[in-house]
Amino acid sequence: MEKTTIKLQKLLSGLFLLLVSYGLLFLMPKNANLLSWIILAVSAFIFCIGAYWMGCAFNGPTGDAFVKGKRIFLRTASVALIALCVYLCWKDKLSDRSMIAGTLLLIEGITAWMISDAKTYNKTMDGMKQVPSMAAPLDEVFRAFEQVETPLGLPWMGKVQSIDDPCIIYGPTQAGSFLYCWYHTGEFMVSECDDVSWLNADEAEKHKVTTSWDRDADELGQLYHLTAKLLPDFYWNMFEDYAVDHVAACKFLDGFRSLRPDVYIFNEQFGITEKDYELQDLDGNVRYFLHGSIPFLTFTLSDAETGEEEFKITRRLLHALPHYDVYHRGEKYGSVAKQFDLTHESFKMDTPEGLLELRELTTTVGDQFVVYLNDYLIGTISERMTLTVRDAIYDNFIITAFEPQRVALMATLTVMLQSFKDRDND
Repeated sequence: MEKTTIKLQKLLSGLFLLLVSYGLLFLMPKNANLLSWIILAVSAFIFCIGAYWMGCAFNGPTGDAFVKGKRIFLRTASVALIALCVYLCWKDKLSDRSMIAGTLLLIEGITAWMISDAKTYNKTMDGMKQVPSMAAPLDEVFRAFEQVETPLGLPWMGKVQSIDDPCIIYGPTQAGSFLYCWYHTGEFMVSECDDVSWLNADEAEKHKVTTSWDRDADELGQLYHLTAKLLPDFYWNMFEDYAVDHVAACKFLDGFRSLRPDVYIFNEQFGITEKDYELQDLDGNVRYFLHGSIPFLTFTLSDAETGEEEFKITRRLLHALPHYDVYHRGEKYGSVAKQFDLTHESFKMDTPEGLLELRELTTTVGDQFVVYLNDYLIGTISERMTLTVRDAIYDNFIITAFEPQRVALMATLTVMLQSFKDRDND
C-alpha cells in the first residue's frame, strides 16, 4: 500500500510539473527579450523534471499491455505537441513568442516520439539503452548475474545519485567509469557514467576494477573513456539474451579483455596551398605522413619509414551526401558514404573484409567517432580538446587502434572525417 501511494505521488507530481511547464509559456512576451529566454529555459527544465518523475512511478517490470499503452500515449502526445506548435505559429503569425514556444513544443514532440518504444530509443540514445524483453524483477536479474564475470567485473547492488531505488552496478574503473541498471517507465535501463561521485565512495572503492581501455590520462582528455561509453550496447545484448533464453552469460568478455589500444596523435602541419598531417605515437615517433592539396580532392597516406603509399582517398563532388573512394596500395578498397540520420553522423563502407561503419558519439564534447568492422570494434577517432594554441589553430585528432594493422586505415578515415567537417564549415 505504501509503495502504491509513493508511486501515485510521483505520478501526480510529474504531471503537475508538466502542466506548470506549459503554463509558463503563456507568460512569454510577444517580442523576444531576456525574459523570453528565461521562461523558455525554466519551462524546459521543469518539463524534464516532470517527465522524469512520471517515469519514476513505474520502477519495475510492467508487462506488455503497459508498454503498448505507453507507446500509443507518447506517439499521440508527440503528434499533439507538433500540431500545437504549428497552430501557435499560424495563430500568432510567426511572432517571436510563437516561434520560441513552438520550437520548444516541436523538440518535446520529436523527443516523445523517439522515446515511445525501445527500438527508436536505442537508435537515438548514446550511453543509455532499454532492454524491452526484460520482465524479471531487478533483484532476480542481479541474482542471475551475481557470479557472471564481465569487462567491469561482478555486479553489486547500490545507490546511484538521482535514483531513489537500488541499482545493479558494474565498476567503477580506475578512470571512474561505471554502468548501472534499473527500471524506469517500466523499462529495464542500462546506462553508463564517468562521474564516480554519483556512487557511495566507500562502496565504489571496494568494487573498483582495472582495465586496459579505460584509464586516466589527462593529456588525452576523454580518449580512454570512449570505449567505456560503448559498453551499454554490449551489456544491452547480454541482458536481452538473458530475457529471451534465461541463461546468464557474458559472450563479449574475452573480446574486451584482449583490447590493448595503441594510441596515435594526428597532428596537422602548417601549409598555405597544401594540407599535411603527421601520425605520431605517444613517444613522438612519426608512423605515417598524410598529404593533400587545397581544396581537398585527393589525400594520400604513406609510410614514414619506407615512403610507400598505403592508402589514398578521393572525394566525389557530384553527390548530395558526402561520398569518398578509398584505395589500398592502388586497389579499390571501398566507397565511404554518409548515411541519412537525424540524430548521429554516420558513415558506411563495403570493403573486401566486410562492412565498415563509423558512428558519432553524441554524449561527449567535440567530434568523437567509433569504428566497427563487421560489428567488431576496431578503434576510435577523437577530436583533441586540449587547451593549447596548436589545437585551437590546427585540426588535431587522437586515434586508438585495437588492431595494429588497422592504424593506416584509421588515419585515412580520420582524413575523411576532417574533410567532411571542412565541407560543413564551408
